[in-house]
Amino acid sequence: PFPNTDSYQGGHLKRTGLLISDISEAGYSMSFNVSFGTQHQKHNVSNEFYEIKTTFDSDSGLAGNMFSVVAKKDITIRGFDVHMMPLQNTPLLVWVKEGSYLGFEHDMQSWTLLMNANITGNGIGRPTKIIPSAFEPFIVHAAESISLYITLVSNGMRYTIGSLEEELIANNQDLAILAGSGLEYPFGKAYSPRIWNGAILYDVLTAKNSTPFELNAPAIPQSTR
Repeated sequence: PFPNTDSYQGGHLKRTGLLISDISEAGYSMSFNVSFGTQHQKHNVSNEFYEIKTTFDSDSGLAGNMFSVVAKKDITIRGFDVHMMPLQNTPLLVWVKEGSYLGFEHDMQSWTLLMNANITGNGIGRPTKIIPSAFEPFIVHAAESISLYITLVSNGMRYTIGSLEEELIANNQDLAILAGSGLEYPFGKAYSPRIWNGAILYDVLTAKNSTPFELNAPAIPQSTR
């Protein structure tokens, strides 16, 4: 299909696998879909990282999501795409803990604050990027699981209602993302099952980049409710 990003040089066609489709009518604002044809793919903004994505087809929302990630290889998590409504600069926090979040939904002391930054959202249906420079990358070793709590300080995060907590939602040869819960901020009432809307940017570890980081936790903002 066309248009695409295939290149032509010297009469030879080089397939990139990146296809652009469903282009809207010409106008001041336009939309289109970009497909890669595989779940294990380099991120479309940076050739340095791979990406695994759940969905951006939301039907509900709250302040944040709590969910688990299972590594199949040694990986370094470098960034995220999230699905948030606010179009203005908004505090966004990312917490992490080893193992499952189940039983720890309201236990702040069991979590480590990875990031607290102001993020400008792109609105419903559009990924909002948490760029790699926003937080220290962290390592997840093969066969280990971690849990993430990605949240705003008030309602505005979008997600999808699921069918089973800890159900497999996204999966490739490097890692898997499981269904989790939606939570009020901070560590408040939980609703499950909920499917986090977003993507994880990562790379696969080599001996050169396997040194873990020391985390200095940022300050925790109060709820704006």
